[in-house]
Amino acid sequence: MGFVNAKAYLEAIDKAIASYDPELALAKRAKKEQEELDALYEKGSEQAGVSAKALENYSKALEKNIGSLKNNKKAAAACAIANATFAEGVEKLGEVLDKNSSILTNWNEASLDTYEAVAEVQEVLEKVLGVEVSYDYVKKYLADIRELANGDTEALEQLRIEAAKDYVLNLGIDENSASAVTSVIDELVA
Repeated sequence: MGFVNAKAYLEAIDKAIASYDPELALAKRAKKEQEELDALYEKGSEQAGVSAKALENYSKALEKNIGSLKNNKKAAAACAIANATFAEGVEKLGEVLDKNSSILTNWNEASLDTYEAVAEVQEVLEKVLGVEVSYDYVKKYLADIRELANGDTEALEQLRIEAAKDYVLNLGIDENSASAVTSVIDELVA
């Protein structure tokens, strides 16, 4: 009657040790939690375009200074990654708009350059807003998108609302259902 599975065997040993040495069990749990956080910071650093150490430091500051994040390292890390990703996205949005300024200012539907410039804006907006937006969305809200790139938080809120509507309208559902959903969005933000 032995252990067939090595992992189960090691877990059984860990449990036996923990029953005799609770401090060792706590140390192992803390080490495992730190390894999970380190993996989260590594993944987040790729997503946000900043170093894992910067995310860790920012996460610790959030945890220390925001009451709801105290003693919740994973939530603080998630907030740090989301904030860093957003900031990186807004910075990138400004760069994309600057690079394509003349193309977007002289919008020409017959030019492939326009479609390429819009595609770049769409990619960055997906990172910033967390949802795909259509070509028509970029065309309609280009002034607000430029304001967002300059740090206007009111533009951000308006763009988020309109992005949610745009997303629903482009899901491929019938027009009446899409209109009903966008009406609900309007009511929620009113």
